[in-house]
Amino acid sequence: MIENPVQRVFHIDHECYLIYLGSTHTEYRPFLRIGNSPKLPEEIKKYVSTVLVTDNYTGNPFLEHENVELPLNGETRFVGDPLRIERLKQFLNEKNLPVAEYEYETVESPPQNGKSIVFFFKSGNLHVHHNGDELFNLRQREVEDHHFVYLAERISSFVKDNPLRYLSRVFNNPGFILVEQNLYLFHEGRLGIVHIPADFPWALSRAGIDPDLLQWCIEDRFEEGILHKLKRSVAIKKELRVASHRIEQLRSAINLFSGGGTSLFAVEPDASGCFHLQGFRFCGEEFSVEFPFSLGISFPITSIASEGNRVLQKALEEKGLPVGVRIVGKVPYRFFTTPLPSPGSLLLSYGIDLAKNCAEVGHVQEQDWWRGLVSSLTQIQEQWKKSAPRLSSFDVLEPLFKPDLSLGETEEILPYLLWNLETICRLIDPAAMGRGSLSERLRKKARNRTLFHLPEDRQGCIPLVGDCWILPNGGHLFYQVEGRLSPLKLLQAGRSLENLEKLRASLEKESFFVQERERLSRFLEQLHQVPPKRIRKPVASPSTAATQSATTETFQPPEPETSIRSSSVHPVPSTPSASTLAAPEVATKEKLQPQKTPLSARASESTPFEETSKTRSTGIFHRRGGIYAVGVLVLGGIIGALWQFGLLPSVKGTMRGGSEPIEKTAQVEKQELSASREVSKELQDIGEQREKGVSATQKEGPPQIGHESGSAPSKETLEVREASPIPSRQQTSTQAGLGETKPSEALPSTYTADIPPLGAIQITVLDVFYLVNEIADTNGYRRLDSPKDLRPDPNWIYPGNRFKLPDASTYVVKRGDTLWHITTRYIEEEVAKGIGILKSYLGPALDSPVPKGKQYELEETIGRLQKGSHCKAFVEYLEKKKKEVVYR
Repeated sequence: MIENPVQRVFHIDHECYLIYLGSTHTEYRPFLRIGNSPKLPEEIKKYVSTVLVTDNYTGNPFLEHENVELPLNGETRFVGDPLRIERLKQFLNEKNLPVAEYEYETVESPPQNGKSIVFFFKSGNLHVHHNGDELFNLRQREVEDHHFVYLAERISSFVKDNPLRYLSRVFNNPGFILVEQNLYLFHEGRLGIVHIPADFPWALSRAGIDPDLLQWCIEDRFEEGILHKLKRSVAIKKELRVASHRIEQLRSAINLFSGGGTSLFAVEPDASGCFHLQGFRFCGEEFSVEFPFSLGISFPITSIASEGNRVLQKALEEKGLPVGVRIVGKVPYRFFTTPLPSPGSLLLSYGIDLAKNCAEVGHVQEQDWWRGLVSSLTQIQEQWKKSAPRLSSFDVLEPLFKPDLSLGETEEILPYLLWNLETICRLIDPAAMGRGSLSERLRKKARNRTLFHLPEDRQGCIPLVGDCWILPNGGHLFYQVEGRLSPLKLLQAGRSLENLEKLRASLEKESFFVQERERLSRFLEQLHQVPPKRIRKPVASPSTAATQSATTETFQPPEPETSIRSSSVHPVPSTPSASTLAAPEVATKEKLQPQKTPLSARASESTPFEETSKTRSTGIFHRRGGIYAVGVLVLGGIIGALWQFGLLPSVKGTMRGGSEPIEKTAQVEKQELSASREVSKELQDIGEQREKGVSATQKEGPPQIGHESGSAPSKETLEVREASPIPSRQQTSTQAGLGETKPSEALPSTYTADIPPLGAIQITVLDVFYLVNEIADTNGYRRLDSPKDLRPDPNWIYPGNRFKLPDASTYVVKRGDTLWHITTRYIEEEVAKGIGILKSYLGPALDSPVPKGKQYELEETIGRLQKGSHCKAFVEYLEKKKKEVVYR
């Protein structure tokens, strides 16, 4: 059917996957599903035997009823954490939801012989293994496929990198902000909205607002927006208040995501049917909002979707603002009820200070223009201190506004400044508006008159705020810049917005998912096209049974709390006598307490002895199997006795069907430590941890190195290892002997790169180790805990896998690649590039003198190369070269 493991995963939608676990045309329900999608093909539902429920509910659980066959007849089972499964039952109102339980294991051992096992980790990650291959890694998929939990974290980090973002203190006073035709209300540093849009993180982040400041909402639709907000609140453990008229559905949704230290509150309406949230009062079907502090502002929020900001303009005009006042998008408007300052104070805050802020950025000519404006406004303020404010004072501004006026990136501030000056003129003389007003006179002199009009949306990244005074005698609106501007802040803010746009552009397009759904449809046409044949389960060979039995007996049992939960899932072959409604084979055992002798995940599912006992075996194979088993046990006892009395050499670890060591026993470790005092303290710590059965990695999840955790290496892996020039641990320990074993011998040797004119440079094990962990962090893989984990390679080193390197390039693993080859090749190319950069300053032989004008530039270049280098020897060479060239 499908030979390539990568092709077994069908990516149906952004957070919806179908994984094929079968091997023939005749298997019944051979698919496993992760996540949900409204575009899930209808014909696939009858082929799904298992639904995995992840800790963060990958996909949209609101769509679960649309993605399963109804009514639920027990043939599609749900696997996951029991507590989350129970909450999902309540949310779906399915008390008899079919559930497949799981067993608790201590190590991750990929299954062989066509079996499929799902491993759940305490960190929330899960792995799906089939026939020795890892088909699915949730954390890796979240990063590569840009799941919402990953996107939300990245968006928040990009916004926090913006020094010109709106801080929570901006939203202390009650007010509103219009972002992409959605009205957000704010008070006491928290934002809220009626009906959260699905793209609220993108909209708020582009407006310079951290989406995590959204902490309350009213929701009656229960669509993707509220789901995203619930997921994010659980991830960051931040309080969220949700109000709804559909109170029962709200409670079940809150219960679905509750737990884990997150404060989620369901807000019910009062006796009059109104909601009270953050000081605002919402009433009626249109959710007419009343602002706090008796501001007297009220308008229907739902009308904004149809009438736009005209609803807001009308509400502000009723409070005394000028007719036709424009509400600029992406600008927070906050309201004050305190007494209005004097015209002189207003001129200082909203005129002089605003112009001073702009005088610190831009080109020299632009800064000089703003400084001239500051001088003229200061002159007006001094006149007003001596006498009453007069409109004629603004005549000194006219010479500054020339027809060819151009102010670069600060040009967008000019309309807001003129609005402030016009409002001050209206305070001095209300009859001064209209023809002959200040803005009208200045507008006539400008060639580009659009500079003097407020835009529909705030442009650029300068944080503008609208301060609105609501007083009994009328309303007054002024604009100011939040914080201080500088060229560096503008540069960092621009980069933050660019990163957001690049992140959004990197999302998979719908065309990709269409192709995946078409590939799935073509594959489904192949199923059940041949007459079903009886498939007899193969009887385990005596040698295999004896090997697994011996391995089980020598395995030392760890006794602490386990960190992996596994569930075996395998499709059921059809038989001529069985209809297509036969139930799938799913392991339903659950260990409530750790056993005294826990097996590996592979052995615990179904050993060959268990399969033999279930299948009635006849003939010579059955009789010889027992004889061989007894013989192997007797031989094992003799060898064990000889080894105990020191007649046989000690071995490093037990072996199972391959050359890679599987697990060290505590007894062998103690003998190694006593026989050799040259073993490092790090190896002693690791030995003690393994004696106790506890390691730091088990808190995060099992090691991702499949061969060390108990699985036999695949044929492909063995071919790669044989092609590698680096000796394996077994070869090294056999050659050196027990008494000569050192920690360094268990690791690959250093690699010497020849890079002219630098010559030979050493790439060490630690260089490789640190680079591997950097790649793992970037791509969502598990970090290695020790350089000893470099061998065998992690399970993400398999042909066809793609991952990003530190230089943002994508690497595709080829047959024969090992972790050592990939990283040393990358470091060697990185050093060669660095030498090429140095040649541009120091010449081909790296010994040319550097002019004083370029020494500072060279010092910065060397610093960047040192910071980005993954080779310690090259960093030391750069430091030496910097002292020779720059500091001599």
